[in-house]
Amino acid sequence: MQVFNLLDYFLRIKDTELYCLLLKNIGRFYLLDETTNYRTREYLDKGINLGNRCNGIECLHINDMICRIFPNPKETKSEKFQDFIIFYMQKENFNENGEVWKMLKENRRFLFMLFLKPWEFKDLSHIAFLIDKSNLIDPIVDFILVLFRNLNSKMKIIAFASLLGKVAKLRKSSYQEDLIKKILNMKINVNLKIRILITVLNDLNYYLKHKYILEIKKLAKNVKSNEISALIFNFCEEIGFKKEECIEQDSVEEGV
Repeated sequence: MQVFNLLDYFLRIKDTELYCLLLKNIGRFYLLDETTNYRTREYLDKGINLGNRCNGIECLHINDMICRIFPNPKETKSEKFQDFIIFYMQKENFNENGEVWKMLKENRRFLFMLFLKPWEFKDLSHIAFLIDKSNLIDPIVDFILVLFRNLNSKMKIIAFASLLGKVAKLRKSSYQEDLIKKILNMKINVNLKIRILITVLNDLNYYLKHKYILEIKKLAKNVKSNEISALIFNFCEEIGFKKEECIEQDSVEEGV
């Protein structure tokens, strides 16, 4: 089982922090499962033995792991293996050629679901790079475009749009234009469409920003939202439009 392979790997490289983090996240669940109970106890014993020989910060990791697996019932929290992987992928020493990444690539369904939580990650450029390496760009982009029609959370929408921009940045200009056109053709709320377009364009080249800001301003003609107007104004300024050109949108709205 991959989880136990990971635990063995962390023991080999003597990474007590990750060993304890993984074990405390899956320990209670695996102890309750008859098929994994025995092996889980073995790894708990190994952790406790480490605790008998450790000092300083390692002891804190081991004690935290033990307290999490055998807590006061009122303090029990439900955590997932996915939370561990998200933490691991955020670590500076994450190695795309390492054992963890090899194991993840063997389970494309899990990897696909992991990448669809962009708000969990601090460095989306790194995640976009891994998506590219996993050959999952096309299905993930298509799935995100479908999600835009059904999401209500502004935070998640912005996170997905930001991920799209960073993924598109890794591709050729023709791919980037195709993506922008797909977003333009989506049948979704205009305010939402403008927000997504600007977020995606933020990661693309000047030519595309300059070309599609004109499309965005056309979309915004009948939009009466100070937030969207400010978003467009700031974007115009960032790509070098004159102030008069940036506020042209507002004068159009006032005449409607």
